[in-house]
Amino acid sequence: MDHPKKQLLLICDANLDRAPRVRAAYNALKDEFNFTMAGYEPPPFNDVRYIKIPKKPKAKRRNISWHLKLPSPIKKLCSLFIKIYLLAVEPKQDKRSIKDQHFHLFENEECDLIINHHLNTLELAVALKNKLSVPLINNLHEYYPREFEDQEVWIKYEGPKKIKICQTFLPQADQVFCVCEGIRLEYLKEFGVDSVVIRNDKPYQDITPSSNLGETIKLIHHGAALKSRNLHLLIEAVKDLKGFTLDLMLLPTQQDY
Repeated sequence: MDHPKKQLLLICDANLDRAPRVRAAYNALKDEFNFTMAGYEPPPFNDVRYIKIPKKPKAKRRNISWHLKLPSPIKKLCSLFIKIYLLAVEPKQDKRSIKDQHFHLFENEECDLIINHHLNTLELAVALKNKLSVPLINNLHEYYPREFEDQEVWIKYEGPKKIKICQTFLPQADQVFCVCEGIRLEYLKEFGVDSVVIRNDKPYQDITPSSNLGETIKLIHHGAALKSRNLHLLIEAVKDLKGFTLDLMLLPTQQDY
C-alpha cells in the first residue's frame, strides 16, 4: 500500500528555473515528498507550490578613495563628510535581514522537512525549523566566507556577513551537505560543522570516445563571467591552438568583465 507523501519546503535565494542543484533535489525526492519551493523566480515544475521571495536590490557602493592619502586629521574629517553626503543622496536600503523581511510569507506553512540552499536564507530557514519543529538540511554550494575574496569591496562588506551566518546559524542545521572534500574540511576547521559530500554529478551516460581525426574539435566553457576565473587566459590559449574552437556560455555575473 502506498504511503502518503510528506511535505518538503525548499528555500533557495536564486532563480529556481535555473538552479541545477534544486532540480537534482526535486528529481531525487519527488516520489517521497510534495514540494513547496521558495525563491526569486518560479521552478519549472508543474506539481510544485511556489512562494516568491522578492529579490533584494544590490546596494551600489561608491569607491571613494581620493582622501585616503591625506594627513590623518584631514582624512578623518573628509571621511565623515563623505559618509554624511552619501547618507543624504543615496537611496535608503532595507537593512533588515531576509528573515525579518520575509518570515511573514511562511506564517501558514506546514512541512515535514526543510532544505535550504546557500547561506543568505539560512537564518530564515532556522527560524522556520524552530517554529515548525522539523529537521533542516542546509546545502552549501561554495565556501561562502571566501567566495569572492579577490574583490576588495566584497571582502570588506559581504565577507564578514557570511562568517557571522556560518558561526551563528550553520551549527543549527540538522544536516549539512557540501560539494567536495576540501570545502567540507574548511567548514569543519573554521566553524566546527561537519557535512556530507554530495558532488554535483550528472546522471551516468553510457558513451565511449569517438575518433575526430581531421575535424575541428569544439570546446565549450559554461559558467559565471568572473574576472577571478581568468577566462581571458583561456581564450588566449585556445587562439594559439590549431584545430580547436571555443564557445563561451556565460552567466552575466560581472558584465563589465
